[in-house]
Amino acid sequence: MKAYILAFLLAGSLFMPPVWAKNNEPDLVTLLSQHSNYTDVKISPDGKHLAAVIRSEGRRSLVFIALDGFQMTGSVRFPGLVEVGTYHWVNNERVVIELAESVLWNTEPRIFGEIYAVNYDGKKSEMLFGYRAGEQQVGTRFKAKEGRRAWGRVVDTLEQDNDHILITATNWNAGGDGMAEILKMNVYSGKTKRLAAAPAPYSSIITNNKGEPRLAVVTTKTAGQDVYLRDKDKWNKLPADWFGEGINVLAVSPSDDSLLLVDQKDTAMPALSRIDFTGKRTVVFSDAKVGITDVELTKKDNQPYALRLDDGNPAYVLLDKTMAESQLFKNLTIAFPGEVVSVTSRSSDDMTWVIYAYSDVNPGAYFLYQKKDNSLRKLMDRKSELNGLPWSETTAVNYPSFDQLPVQGYLTKAKGQSKALVVLIHGGPHGVRDYWGFNEEVQLLSQSGYNVLQVNFRGSGGYGDAFQRAGYGQWGDAVQKDISAGVRYLIAQGVVDANQVCIMGTSFGGYSAVQSAAIDPDLYRCAIGVAGVYELEQLKSDGDIPQLSFGVAYLDQVLGTDQAQLKSYSPVYRAGSIKAPLLIIHGKRDRRAPYSQAEALRKALDKQGKTYQWLDFDDESHGFYAPENRKKYFDSVLSFLQQHLKP
Repeated sequence: MKAYILAFLLAGSLFMPPVWAKNNEPDLVTLLSQHSNYTDVKISPDGKHLAAVIRSEGRRSLVFIALDGFQMTGSVRFPGLVEVGTYHWVNNERVVIELAESVLWNTEPRIFGEIYAVNYDGKKSEMLFGYRAGEQQVGTRFKAKEGRRAWGRVVDTLEQDNDHILITATNWNAGGDGMAEILKMNVYSGKTKRLAAAPAPYSSIITNNKGEPRLAVVTTKTAGQDVYLRDKDKWNKLPADWFGEGINVLAVSPSDDSLLLVDQKDTAMPALSRIDFTGKRTVVFSDAKVGITDVELTKKDNQPYALRLDDGNPAYVLLDKTMAESQLFKNLTIAFPGEVVSVTSRSSDDMTWVIYAYSDVNPGAYFLYQKKDNSLRKLMDRKSELNGLPWSETTAVNYPSFDQLPVQGYLTKAKGQSKALVVLIHGGPHGVRDYWGFNEEVQLLSQSGYNVLQVNFRGSGGYGDAFQRAGYGQWGDAVQKDISAGVRYLIAQGVVDANQVCIMGTSFGGYSAVQSAAIDPDLYRCAIGVAGVYELEQLKSDGDIPQLSFGVAYLDQVLGTDQAQLKSYSPVYRAGSIKAPLLIIHGKRDRRAPYSQAEALRKALDKQGKTYQWLDFDDESHGFYAPENRKKYFDSVLSFLQQHLKP
């Protein structure tokens, strides 16, 4: 294993030669289908070791590297279908891992709540929590102890306690709505001590600087949010009028008397605010056009020092320019002009930082910053085989929709002089948006000769509560009109040929592609629906969303309850209006948009005698995880587009 990994470590960065086709051009479909080589690079608390997730025989493994000499000290790779999920440094030598596991009939790994621990030298490995913690696994180092059929999730690594972490444990059930326990766990033995129970199902627990459970943000049965404060071993629900929409609690203050959060209350957009535990609110920062994408906090006292905004291209705001972290972050943005910059981790003394940077034409790389000599060193590339290729730039576009509502999106120009357009619609649709940056699917289409338009239509996240709610009950109408308005804007600008437009997307994007082809049949030459929903009323009874205690309430909120409108907004009942050839792609293991949705659409298309192509996967769920399946998907999309568009 060590020899395998070290073979790819050259001069402190990952090198992998690109795959070449027969004409001596890079095989882009194969390259872009592959998983990332390196992800989740983090520094140990003492700043002496790095941990990084790598791909080993198709599975996520963990490798440890000593900064002194950049030599590998250990690794962990799990047997069978188990792999590394999220991981955390808990002291200078030990890491805890939330495991993921796929099954033979589904390639995408799932979280079953198991927590595993290992030292940076690969020793003292231990299954700490989960259903297999009570099994002795033959041929592995899983040790026998009491197993528990529950989801374990790390809440706090307790920086001042080298031997323990806090986790939540929620017993398995169909809807995941059990009452979680908050446990203090020994990271060497797995022994736990119960501290408290969450105040309600679906609770996100936030601790204070002492590592005590202090706040809980709860998703209610009506798909709303409540906030609870724990005081003297009792949870107390805080008044609802203290909070706005989209509550995201970031931290409890060092003085333990207030919280830091992003929400939208009496501001044009979601704002960064402090609320003390008497209810007094102080707005720290609010933008007039967009919400806050990310907040950088200081290591020791969780003070915000920098914000990221995404009004088109990303921009940064320094909150207190006198803070050392602000000055350093400013210098990092200067060192990476025109790129997205984030801090993945820092040593306890704040002397060593791991930085991740990427752009629209840079697939991303990790860097090491060391304060002692003010040095910045490249560590490894996310996908080094993509480096140096002539990727297409992405630019922001803004246009008025049919009702003059301002809509923002992104345009990536085609390689060459093509005026053909593929409209690529994001999933969600609510609380989700497209961002500027490197996108494998966008680049594949662009390099294949197609301009690509991404639209942050009404209902998308990031533009405030009113914009998001404007998409509620409008899936099949105003949302689709926002998208077609973007296409017509590009046609009017002379960027796009009106007779060379195709629309595609995954999840909601798959729904949108087929619904748009039905309600605007003369605009689109073809449409591709991937993992889509096509009968909206059926979505309220099938799949995993209705199994959640708040699932049907959420769907009623965003879809509406008018039966006639739901039918009108369902492509299954609009199939007769579709003129464009369709490509329908779906995974048979999909639980979010069940395979029955695709089958219902196929039945409707057959009844109407419509032209379509069909591709399904026996071993995929909501999207495509296995590289070989992603390649087959990409090949099918390009073949279909070549039949109907002329790049």
